[in-house]
Amino acid sequence: MDLKEGKYMLTIIGKNVKRIINERNIKQKDAAALCGYSAKVFSNMLNGYLTIRDTDIINIKRGLNVDYNELFEPRAESA
Repeated sequence: MDLKEGKYMLTIIGKNVKRIINERNIKQKDAAALCGYSAKVFSNMLNGYLTIRDTDIINIKRGLNVDYNELFEPRAESA
């Protein structure tokens, strides 16, 4: 995976986490706590200011109780 693909994947993960949070009507700060992060760190990860590492993906998967596919699957942008 090259750098461009890696950044694209991190964008997908961030968007999917935001979507999951929104669908569940959870505040981002509450989702952050469930995943073991401060609100600021979690926000920075989702917005691409911090790199989401493999351990972060595991923490998010467990904290939000989602399947890995929900984090990695690209979704069509809504109009």
